[in-house]
Amino acid sequence: GAMKSVSASDAKRRFAELLRRVAKGETISIMQRGVCVAKLVPVDFGERQNPKELVEQLRKLRRGVRMRSIAVRELIHEGHRY
Repeated sequence: GAMKSVSASDAKRRFAELLRRVAKGETISIMQRGVCVAKLVPVDFGERQNPKELVEQLRKLRRGVRMRSIAVRELIHEGHRY
């Protein structure tokens, strides 16, 4: 979507409206004294997942990842030696 800029005070007043626009794909820059200090951007589809589900998926992945029969945990341990 198109990029729009708003002042920080304007963003505070119109926050709900800006969130609706961002949810539809627009990116909005928040300006303070003419400098962009923040951006409201739509999340990627993958980021909308439940954080607990993501953690569990990462744990399962970590348990199963091996490199030529070397576990990731062994590599981490090896890295701590240096």
